[in-house]
Amino acid sequence: MACVVTMAQRLLIQMNMASIKTAFRRGIEGMVADVEAVKLRSLPSLVITGLAGDIIKESRERVLGCLANLGFADLPSGRVVVHLCPANEKKQGSHFDLAIALAVLAVEGQISWRALEGCAVLGELTLEGRIRGAPGVVPLLESLGRSPEVKRIIVSKENDAEASLIGSDRIGLAGHLSDVIAELKGGEALRRVVPYSEEGHVPVTQPFRGVLGQMRAKRAIQIAVAGRHHLLFVGPPGVGKSLLAFAADEIQPPLTRSELVETLRCNEFSQGAFSFKRPFRTPHHSISAGAFLGGGTGDLAAGEVTLAHRGILFLDEFPEFRRDAIEGLREPLEAGEIHLHRVGRWLTLPARFTLIAAMNPCPCGYALDGLRCRCSFEKRSSYARRISGPILDRMDLMVVLDPGPASGEPPGTEDGEVIQSAVERQRVRYREHPEIDRNGDVRWGALWRELKIPSEAEEWIRSIEKEPVSLRALHKLMRVGRTIADLDDRESVTRDHIYQAWEYRCRFSPNSSISA
Repeated sequence: MACVVTMAQRLLIQMNMASIKTAFRRGIEGMVADVEAVKLRSLPSLVITGLAGDIIKESRERVLGCLANLGFADLPSGRVVVHLCPANEKKQGSHFDLAIALAVLAVEGQISWRALEGCAVLGELTLEGRIRGAPGVVPLLESLGRSPEVKRIIVSKENDAEASLIGSDRIGLAGHLSDVIAELKGGEALRRVVPYSEEGHVPVTQPFRGVLGQMRAKRAIQIAVAGRHHLLFVGPPGVGKSLLAFAADEIQPPLTRSELVETLRCNEFSQGAFSFKRPFRTPHHSISAGAFLGGGTGDLAAGEVTLAHRGILFLDEFPEFRRDAIEGLREPLEAGEIHLHRVGRWLTLPARFTLIAAMNPCPCGYALDGLRCRCSFEKRSSYARRISGPILDRMDLMVVLDPGPASGEPPGTEDGEVIQSAVERQRVRYREHPEIDRNGDVRWGALWRELKIPSEAEEWIRSIEKEPVSLRALHKLMRVGRTIADLDDRESVTRDHIYQAWEYRCRFSPNSSISA
């Protein structure tokens, strides 16, 4: 066996082969790729194989132009074949430039092929040799960091923020191709990354300063943000539904480091400086189902439900969205993830967001004011049926906004500190509980013990089962009651907390009015 290995090593050297590692995206995950190169005795050319996308195919001209400007004008001296492994996975991204350039230099004898062993690189090359940063490198760096074969990782200085977030001492930062060549030849070492320092969260003192009145709706916003409860606002035009939703963005608690990595992994276009602020996505109601849920005709891409992961997804004019887009929310609202299936392809993406939806009670918007409403009974009923029962059943909170005047009433002074403390209490409670599902919620069988509901409130909850309420709605009712108790800094859930949770649920009646 030792003799066979020795012969194989001699054969590799004689054939002028070299190999270096990089990574590519598959959905939101990163996969390690090997960039292999071999020089053949033939006319000078550079060929790239291995299901390379259009961007990688164009890198052939970028790499040769860059090498020529750096003094390697005679390269390639023969037919150089660059192969991207694994060959059965389609690859895309300009960050393959640096790996291809180093592989070509190695087979041409400009750098030692041994220097590339255990080395992984990510970066786009300009014609002058500068290394540009690549978007969405967080999952790529994670996959390279998990690989036991990778001993050293080199990325662009422009990806300093992402690299420092990963925090590995194996990552070096380079600004020019000549700097990478110098380190591989044993020259000056590249600067290593330092761990990313989390910025302090500045609490918001008056998130509802733009909304007068609507105290019940403001309380619902607090409950929704603190407990990650889905919320539906119903009210006439101009009553403040959108302002309240944007106020929810201001009181969101900051992301933890692990949650920040999750959100960056979902967004393949993110690059550069970032903060620990949670996502707040506001797609227009004309959005297609594919852009909303994810998918595509080529590579499966993340939709708005995934881009809002760990944050808020605000859907204004909720019934105006496409029916297939609204019904596609069933799985994300329940499981916190979405499964995309196309012919020969499938992908599971995270979609654990807080949904805040806003809608008018009827097409003209004035169903709550019988004197101003111009809609017929059929129009109001048809408009209400655009939101199906299964979607309404997944809404934890449903609030009707008062269309009356609020002049003279001071704006709310709620701040984010109360929300943050309630979030921390719930995070500790559910993390320490032995029965946690994949969405972070306590399972039904253990919920009664975990929420610490007194006997009188428990009896009242069980009496509701005589009403046409689903088990899912009862589950949500108890979780909302637990969140209200946490906002009130109470260890146990009282009957009043359950009453409040029940009051924050409403339904559409056949004539499009709202009933509790």
